[in-house]
Formats: sequence, structure tokens, C-alpha cells
Amino acid sequence: MDGNMKLLPLTISCPACNSQDVAYTCSPSCCFNHVCANCYTTFEPFTRALGKELSLGDLPETEVDFSRPVVSCERCHHLVVYSIAEDEALENKLVCASCHMLLELDFSRVNSR
Repeated sequence: MDGNMKLLPLTISCPACNSQDVAYTCSPSCCFNHVCANCYTTFEPFTRALGKELSLGDLPETEVDFSRPVVSCERCHHLVVYSIAEDEALENKLVCASCHMLLELDFSRVNSR
């Protein structure tokens, strides 16, 4: 793994109020609609590939929990994406468990209530 990088389950903060009390409300075959339990804003997170693969070694395959935030890797469309913790150079970045691409998170279809 690169340096002292620690990977955590994906967390997404609401783009309207910054709450992390966010739930996925659909299925990947349809869309990535999420809703914030705090302000009821709906939004669809997506990733942008940053053109760098991280040296992670083999990661255990984990099952996607569709009750938690979910996003697809822009490069390979895999649904197991981790948040990167404890690495200032990669703060607020994500990594795909399948292709190891470094990703950034963005939002579309943000509808505040």
C-alpha cells in the first residue's frame, strides 16, 4: 500500500448541509440517487478518475451495502470504492478496490428542499 495509507468505507457528505447522514435510495442499474436525512437534499454522486493508480496490493472483496452511500468508479464502474484516510496529500480522495484508480468525488442533480 502507498505509504501509511488507510482505507475506510465510503462516506459522503451532503453537498447542501455537509451532514454525513446520507442514504442510497436506488440501485446501480437505475441511478445513484442519494438523500440527506438532515436537510432532505437529493443528489447523485459520481467519480472522476485522476489518472493515477495506487499501489494497494490485493484488497479483500467486500459486498456492497446498498443501504450506505454508493458510487461507481469512473474508470471500471466497480462499486467498491474506499475513502482514503490519514494521508494529507490524498485528503478527500477515493480509490477503487478493483482497478486501484485514484478518484475524486463530485455531485450532479443536487436538489435542495
